[in-house]
Amino acid sequence: MLEGRPSYAEGHYQCGVCLSHVGQFEEAFVHFSTSAELDASRADAPLGMGICLLSLKRPRKLWMLSARVWKNLQTSKPRSSAKAVALQLSWEMDEALEIYRAVLERNPRCEEALVNW
Repeated sequence: MLEGRPSYAEGHYQCGVCLSHVGQFEEAFVHFSTSAELDASRADAPLGMGICLLSLKRPRKLWMLSARVWKNLQTSKPRSSAKAVALQLSWEMDEALEIYRAVLERNPRCEEALVNW
């Protein structure tokens, strides 16, 4: 798919998802990163990058990434959700729950927060 459309942000994102599901986090990170570069408005690609970095045990790089990439997003929801997921994956459950509660106070139907909380 990407051979014919190397600038297809959604294609890179989906490759990242598939690779992360089979534990290929280095390769998944490359595809998530490419997707984020091709479409800076995507909130899901930086989140995928963050999950890969946590899975690769690189939390310092995750926080550097969050400062650079997530600040460009126009809403705080992806940033809050991404931080909550990062904390959850780091087993910082109390802090993650606080963020999920805040997200649910703003939007009681937020599926991501409901599922993860």
